[in-house]
Order: sequence, then structure tokens, then C-alpha cells
Amino acid sequence: MIKLSTAYFYLYCLLVVSSFFAPTLFKPFDELVLLMMLALGFVDVLYNKSWKKYKTFFVAAGILFFYYIYTLGFCHYNIFKAVTMDFWTQLKPVIAFSVAYAIAPQFSKWQITVVKFLFVAIGFVGLCFYYTPYFYDVLQHEYYLGAIFLCGVVVFLMLMDGDDKAERRNDLFWIMVMILMGLACSRSKYYVSVVLLLFLIFIYKPRIVTTISMKNMAVMAVLLFMAALVGWGKFDFYFISGSGIVDEVLSSADSEYDLGMMAARPVLYYGFVQVLADHFWLGSGLASFATVCSSTLYNYSSLYYDYGINVVWGLSEDFDSFMADTFYPELAQFGVVGIALFVALFVWFGKRLKIVHRECGIFMFVSGMSVLLLIIVDSVAACGALNTFGENLFAVLGMVLAKVKHIGGRQAVNILKTPLAGRYSVWKNVGLKIRRY
Repeated sequence: MIKLSTAYFYLYCLLVVSSFFAPTLFKPFDELVLLMMLALGFVDVLYNKSWKKYKTFFVAAGILFFYYIYTLGFCHYNIFKAVTMDFWTQLKPVIAFSVAYAIAPQFSKWQITVVKFLFVAIGFVGLCFYYTPYFYDVLQHEYYLGAIFLCGVVVFLMLMDGDDKAERRNDLFWIMVMILMGLACSRSKYYVSVVLLLFLIFIYKPRIVTTISMKNMAVMAVLLFMAALVGWGKFDFYFISGSGIVDEVLSSADSEYDLGMMAARPVLYYGFVQVLADHFWLGSGLASFATVCSSTLYNYSSLYYDYGINVVWGLSEDFDSFMADTFYPELAQFGVVGIALFVALFVWFGKRLKIVHRECGIFMFVSGMSVLLLIIVDSVAACGALNTFGENLFAVLGMVLAKVKHIGGRQAVNILKTPLAGRYSVWKNVGLKIRRY
């Protein structure tokens, strides 16, 4: 019988390839791959009686199923089909993370080479299409091109830990090549992500946050300045000056009122506050707000009429292409309970990454931390957590955290009390190890 790790490797390769094919060429690609991953997990549970390994999946899927039943029973903003599809959409990153976390695959040397090659290859092909008239027929939007390169960087960082000393310099070279190629996507969130990645790769080192020094303070100041420089314009529009435009849009009686696509996201954030105020504890339910399943692609949510959002260009029933253009507003569907669970999940991720840092070293830690930061940044102005971008990132996070999944209870507490080993950044670790030859 084929080994679980080998089976997962082939499925993960398909998930990587789906980053190129799923946006336009074959949209169900990633969903079919995730279904096969889920099937692989069920085979593992039934054949090996290893259901305890999938506790994270059962817990997360159980919470989502509760919201599914809650929506069908108590929220009536959308039809059964739309609610069911939104349940599946929310479940996709759960599958990507949980199966990787449970199986904890160990890639062989040739498998590592294949995964690296796939990211470089699809990134290069995507960049070639970018300079042709056919780009939007292949990748739909520049966002997906940048997502391929960001995922590639995170995967290279994870696999760098298994490489020998000489190959790590080559990995770092390709990381920089992918970062530079991705600049072509011209998205502000990509630039912010690059600033954070460069910090984690070249500057971050153990104890840099807790050690107070002029150098560390200067580094933090430069990092914040660079992130603000490339992302402030969008942040200001969404959360500060954009509020005036939102009031103007929502007070307009003209159903064809058009302030351009930039108004859609601020309206969604504004609506998030209103929906949460009216559905405080458990939210407005699945497929009701700021998701693709609440759009006309499945069935237009009646909630949008309650708040006048249906008159906004990009969110109206006549044209709603920007309905799922940001992730955080959709948390209104889950209420304050769901938001608390979401925050608790990321806190758990962070705590487990601290253990990874101490047990597995800086390469695995930086890879996992990159996943969290990229998701946090992307969710401000995109919905990557629920598409191929998030699926790939959460699969990586599952593989990273699987390294320490056997550590729990008192052992975890004791490990977290120990000081971080090592003094050097990813860059310094690579450079120093190479110079020892």
C-alpha cells in the first residue's frame, strides 16, 4: 500500500499546480485536490484507526457545522445552496491545514526538488503570460501572480531546513528571484508582504524583539516606515478618509451610483460594523455578507438590502464582482463568538510556532511566521485565506507545526520557558554555514 507521506506529496504537488490553473483555466482544480486530501485523511482514520491525529479537523469542522446548522435554522438571508457552498468554502483551509498537520509528511530529496521546481516553473510561466494579451484569460488578475511567488518563498523557507549546507545558498538565491519577479504584480499588499519577508529573512534573529538596543529599535522603525510607505494609501482609504465616501455612497438613492471599485471595500468594512451590531453574538450566518456565496454567483443575500449596500457599484445585484474582495468583513457572519475563535486560533498558531523555533530552528519558524503575516496582510484587501493562496499557505503551516505536534501539556510549558538557541538570522545562518567549508 502506498505510504501516506508519498500520497500526500502527489496531492500537494497538485495543490501547488492549482495556483496556476484554478483562477481561470479550471476553477474546481483546487477543490478537487482538497477533496482527495480529505479522502486520504478518511482512509487513514478508517484503515489505521488514527482519528486522534485529526482532532484539529474534527474540532474546526464541528464549529463550522454548528454555524451551518445555525444559519439554516435561524438566519434567512440566503438559500440552502448558497449556505452549503459557503460552508464548503470556509472548510477548504481547514482541510489544507488539518491533513498536512495529521499526516506530517516527510519529503525525500527528489520530492523536495520537484516541489521547488513546480513553484519556479509556474511562476515563470505566469510571468511570461503577464506580458502577453492572454494573461487575464490564464490567471484572471495580477493578484494570483503575486500569490504564486509568495507561496513559493514560504515553501522554499520551509524546505531549506532539510537541505545541506551548500544548497541553502541556492535556495536563498531563488527566494530573491521569486520576490523580484513577483514585483510585476504591482499590488500594494504584495509590497507590504515583501517588506515583512525581507525582515524575517535578513534581519530577524532570536531575541531581537525582547532585546532593547538602538540597533533593534532602528530596525523596527525602518520596517514600520517601509510598510507604511507602501501600504498607507490603501489603509487610509479603507479605514480613515474612506468613511466619508462610504456615507455618501450609502445615502445615495441612485441605484447606479458609481464611485469606482475602490469604494467597495470601505463599504464592506462599514457594513461589517453594522451587521455585527445587529447580530452580535453569532453573526448573520453563512452566505450572508462579504463572501462569494452571498453574491449573484450563487444567490444575492437579502442582507445587503437591509443596509443599502445593494446600491454600491461593485456590490449591487447588477454588478457585484467585488463582493468577496476582502476577508475581515466576512467575520461578521460569525459574530463576536466567531471572531474570538478566529483570534484564539492565531494565538494558538503563534504559541506552537514558538515551540517550533526552539525545537526545529529558525528556518521552520520563519516559514510558519511568514504564513501568519501573509494571511494577516492579505486579508485586509483580499480573500486569499479562502482561495488557492490560503490553501497553499495553510498546508505549509500544517507541515511546519506537525514537527512539534507530539509536544503538549507540561512539556510545552517547559520548552517555552527555555531561551531561544542561536544568535543569527536566516541570512546569517546560511552565510555562516557556507563559509565553514
